Amino acid sequence: MSRWVSGEVVKLHQWSDDLYSIFIKAPIDGFEAGQFTQIGLGDEQKPLFRPYSFANAPFESVLEFYFNFVDKGGLTPQLVNLKTGDKIWVSKKASGRFTLATLAPAPSLWCFATGTGLGVFLSILKTEAAWQTFDKIRLVHSVPTVNLSSHHGLIESFLTQYPSQFRFIPIITREKHEHVYSQRMTELIEQKIIEAELGEEISAETAQVMLCGNPHMVKDMRALFEQRGMPLRIPGKGGNVTIESYWKE
Repeated sequence: MSRWVSGEVVKLHQWSDDLYSIFIKAPIDGFEAGQFTQIGLGDEQKPLFRPYSFANAPFESVLEFYFNFVDKGGLTPQLVNLKTGDKIWVSKKASGRFTLATLAPAPSLWCFATGTGLGVFLSILKTEAAWQTFDKIRLVHSVPTVNLSSHHGLIESFLTQYPSQFRFIPIITREKHEHVYSQRMTELIEQKIIEAELGEEISAETAQVMLCGNPHMVKDMRALFEQRGMPLRIPGKGGNVTIESYWKE
């Protein structure tokens, strides 16, 4: 039996010059928010494919995958030329353990993302389980320039629906914007700048941490949290930090 199912492009949304979401309908198996799958083009027996995290919630019938256009990449130059109704291969089964089920109980959940790493957290935060599991959820998202930010309406809806639980902390590192941090994420955590502003502490006793995005960010942030006594989480063995690294093509 083939690992692939035939999907159909619903639409391609361009957030900015090189930032896109592709929306697909495909008869895949169920998945957990936080997991990823593969999408591909070409011959079913040997398609050109890449892994992408779901940005949609499991209960949504249309799949969303959030990606950067890579000029010399293999797949994204083809993805950005797809039209409504075009066919695309989607892996029938999802993979990954970057999910709420792998986390330990804690008062707060801190989600740190760079770039398109935001997408996986949108999937998680669309689920009721996230808000039922944690008293506080903090989403920290870093991009170089404001045009690389997206999903503003959805994030605003979280703020409206969960005003006492949710905080969104944007970071734009190469531009200055009012009420937006411009320091690197690692600096903000090392110096406890965000925590001081919110009057909160990220510690082994108070938080579970999820890191998704640039592998250098993930590595450096993981090291900073280890210095706080918050090691990588291994289900059944403890720990506070769960990671997912993204690479360009």
